[in-house]
Amino acid sequence: MSNLDLDAIVGAVRQNCHRSDAQYAGDLTLCTFLLKMRELYRWENAIPLTGEMPRSEVGDWMNARGQLWDGIESAPYLPIPLPGFDADPFESRRINGELLEHGYVYGGGYGRHCKPHFFLGELSRKESRHGFDIYVSGRELARDLDAPPGMYLDRTLFIRTRHCGAGCGRNMRSGTGAGRTRPWAGQWPVTRSTPRRRPRSTP
Repeated sequence: MSNLDLDAIVGAVRQNCHRSDAQYAGDLTLCTFLLKMRELYRWENAIPLTGEMPRSEVGDWMNARGQLWDGIESAPYLPIPLPGFDADPFESRRINGELLEHGYVYGGGYGRHCKPHFFLGELSRKESRHGFDIYVSGRELARDLDAPPGMYLDRTLFIRTRHCGAGCGRNMRSGTGAGRTRPWAGQWPVTRSTPRRRPRSTP
């Protein structure tokens, strides 16, 4: 088993999550944007579903996250640093070839409106059914603003049992979150050339 720099991998995946959010959060209506931001805050800060959200702290966090996005909106996605090589963040199969033996599972692909999605979680189990590989993840170490509960990519199914925030791993506490999300629709080329960060108002 090769040596794995998990901290570096988690850092790269989280940075790519931030960059995806910076570029595509503006595709959401204002109401949806606020709900997803509250969900992400709940996940990052280990606030259970029954826990009260501190309004002033959430507001400060959202302002800080917006400032972070301002600085990385046009930044390219980072490669995933693996033992002996760096992998393109959308090469999920190649990345998992290194991570699975260490008990982790990774997903990188395009979802609704061609938004890039990335996640890294602990591998709960692997199954093979009808020619498909199925990876079930548990506690998550990195996720973006959208947290689809499932993904289909290259005859591989990823099931995220804790996609709404049962923990984000190192340097963050575990927690829960809520929200309705859609499964990934697989990979296709990004066609939108002008990123928009700010959420649009509800008609």
